[in-house]
Amino acid sequence: MMPEAEAVAPRRWWLDGIASVHGFAIVLAVLISTSLVFGKWLIQSTSRIDEQADKIDVLASARAHLALNELLGLSSELHQGMHQEWSAGEIERVRDINLELRMRANEMEARVRAAADRAERLGIESSAETLRLGLEAVKSMRAVVVVTAMATGPGEIIHFLHSREYLSVLDRARTNVFGYLDSVTQMRVEQQAMQSARIDRLTAISLQILVMFTVAMVGCLILLRREVQARNTRDLAEDRAQRLAFYDHVTGLANRASFTEVVETALGNRTKSALILIDLDRFKEINDRHGHLIGDEVLKSVANHMREMTADSGGLAARLGGDEFAIFFVTDDPRFLRAFCADLIERCAQPMQFDDLVIRPGLSVGIATSSQLSVSKVIDMDDLTRVADFALYASKAAGRGCYTFYDSDLRAQFNAQRELEKGMPGATERGEIEVYLQPKVDLLTQETISFEALSRWNRSGAVLAPGEFIPIAEQTGMIEEIDRFMLDRAIELISGWNDANGTGYSVSVNLSARHFKGEDGLDFVSETLDRHGFPPDMLTLEITESIQLDNWAHVERMVNDLRDLGCRISIDDFGVGFSSLAYLRMIKADELKIDRELVREIESSDEAQFILDAVLELSEHLGLDVVVEGIEEQSQVMRLLEMGCRVGQGYLFSRPKPAAEALADAQFRLDAKGGATAAS
Repeated sequence: MMPEAEAVAPRRWWLDGIASVHGFAIVLAVLISTSLVFGKWLIQSTSRIDEQADKIDVLASARAHLALNELLGLSSELHQGMHQEWSAGEIERVRDINLELRMRANEMEARVRAAADRAERLGIESSAETLRLGLEAVKSMRAVVVVTAMATGPGEIIHFLHSREYLSVLDRARTNVFGYLDSVTQMRVEQQAMQSARIDRLTAISLQILVMFTVAMVGCLILLRREVQARNTRDLAEDRAQRLAFYDHVTGLANRASFTEVVETALGNRTKSALILIDLDRFKEINDRHGHLIGDEVLKSVANHMREMTADSGGLAARLGGDEFAIFFVTDDPRFLRAFCADLIERCAQPMQFDDLVIRPGLSVGIATSSQLSVSKVIDMDDLTRVADFALYASKAAGRGCYTFYDSDLRAQFNAQRELEKGMPGATERGEIEVYLQPKVDLLTQETISFEALSRWNRSGAVLAPGEFIPIAEQTGMIEEIDRFMLDRAIELISGWNDANGTGYSVSVNLSARHFKGEDGLDFVSETLDRHGFPPDMLTLEITESIQLDNWAHVERMVNDLRDLGCRISIDDFGVGFSSLAYLRMIKADELKIDRELVREIESSDEAQFILDAVLELSEHLGLDVVVEGIEEQSQVMRLLEMGCRVGQGYLFSRPKPAAEALADAQFRLDAKGGATAAS
């Protein structure tokens, strides 16, 4: 195979060289030059043939005609003097004619030989015969010259000129000259035939070369067209590659790479500028409920609004990925930025019609300017993105559908968060992450049947609740380390307590969605269970329903592996997340934890009661246990019991406490209940 490939490569290189614009120009120049040279050669060849014919004609016939005229002149003089005496003047004229005839004979012999030689070189077959006849004519002319000289010489008899013998010599000379001229005419005819044949050959060659030239030109044009098409194809491919390299293929906006380059250049020049980060609200829900085609149309619609508005305002819009967008302006005017963001949110909040489907997307926006970060040092894209993202997070926390401008208040919060980020690595090794437990109780007996493990960060004596540091842990990736620590420590505490006190408490531990991204993200669960000898069916792993999971099939496989291990699966915060029904459809859970928001209005809102009734009915049909969170009033317990709820947790029973204290309280209530039962 290799030799064939090597043989094809040079040919393709040669063809590509000809097909290029420079190659085509060179080939065209060569063809035109060849045509001009050939045309000049053809003209010269034809002219040379005509010239040779003219030379032969001149050499062969010109002196013969003159000799013939002189012979005729001599005959005329003889005829005039036949009936009278010859005068001295007449005899002198005859001598002059005879002298010219002698000179003519000498010239004619040389020309006859030259003409015959040329004719022979040209391949004229009759040249030898013409030479013979020419020499015969010259010989007879010389005979006339000799006889005439003798007849007109001193003492000669002038009347000999009128004799039969002399007339016979003169007539023979004329006849030979006429015969020679006839032979010359025949030779000329043959020469013309040869000339015509040669011109025909030249014409045929000309036609062949013209055909070759035409074919070569057509070939060059085809190759040029091929090159042009290939160049157009390459240009299209380069344009497409450039668009793929610098533009998002769905929305047509700039992508992250090209956007970053523009922003970095502006920031490097210390240009006053602003970065606007944008997230589509509940876009994951749109994709899950209506499909990715509708999701892409929503992205395109939002992108069109951004493109139109930034074109009018001189900004650059980009899609950073997923439902994340960004806009960059070379200005830090807060009035302009606030007005722009308010207008953008209003435009994108308009209903979008897709056949019978109406979708109302929303935006959350964060704004940051370079002057807010520093006026003295150069900042980079990461610096500006970090604070803009913090402002975006504040917009989401404020209820979405709004914008937040990074200001002094946010700067203080941001700086505090940065301090937390810096202190988080190594927090588990330093023993700063602590396990708190909150009991799950039987609503009817109010006995503790299980615990939920909740993390606290004891940082320099200040105990931080999960809401203060778990989002940061999610962003930085530290959540995986914290989850592993919490699982290991919670199982260790519950297992040790059960072994020491003969209890059978189970435990629930939260898992971040980050664990469901990789193939081996949950191997630590089985390792931890084996290490502590804890029964898998006494471990419940809670997956927060507000977490967006991208690859449902992969998540479903991992959840099934956990259930095959023997663990129980609980969907946390059910009812307030991204897509409750999608979670129930994709994840085979064992338990639902109803969010506190539904419980809070259970006594005052018929709608809350209706929703809770529907969830309980759904759970019953699916065979799921139900745990109600956020119970704070005894009246709520009574209402929940009436509705069929059996397990709950909340401040009414106990706040989350350090593990040792929570377990001791549970044991105290158990002992107290046992003592009361014995007393009764």
